[in-house]
Amino acid sequence: MNDDSDLIVVNQSYGLPYSKGLMAQALMATGISPERAYQVAAAVEVTLKRKGTPTITLAGLREVAREALGEVEGENLIERFRQWQRLTHLERPLIILIGGTTGVGKSTIATQIAHRLGITRVASTDIVRQAMRAFFSPDLMPAIHRSSFDAAAAVRIPVPKSTDLTQVGFIEQTKSVVVGVNALVQRAIEETQSMIVEGV
Repeated sequence: MNDDSDLIVVNQSYGLPYSKGLMAQALMATGISPERAYQVAAAVEVTLKRKGTPTITLAGLREVAREALGEVEGENLIERFRQWQRLTHLERPLIILIGGTTGVGKSTIATQIAHRLGITRVASTDIVRQAMRAFFSPDLMPAIHRSSFDAAAAVRIPVPKSTDLTQVGFIEQTKSVVVGVNALVQRAIEETQSMIVEGV
């Protein structure tokens, strides 16, 4: 075998050429860096070429990958790789919710997790808020038309003087946004599509 395309990975009724890039992405789900994942994927390729067979089953490929991962990274990452493989066979989608204040890195973390786990749907509560603003006027839903940190200015219900208006406004806005987030999550579940939602 001279190149990647010579080796076919067979899964049930079809086969695809072995890809170091796809293998590296699968290995990155264990938490190793892209560089290390690609090194392990290259080691898998070397092992497969040494075997000299033109095809390998997906299960066989995973076993070779586990062995290569163990040699390079150790038993701990082999277990992580097994856990990730179990996650990919769930009948339900993986829904990840990431919350935090502005500037803590929610979007960055969401993007990195999505890339490592191969999740293609990432949504933010900012997008949910913006969509809701298009449908609900400031008179009907004032809190949604403010930033999370300025929601106090939209509080219209009478509250005791000792009440923290910022907290009341934030809770009021959250009650509105959670409706949209729940709809996103419900749709992902119905379509069996893993998704990450991040936001304040």
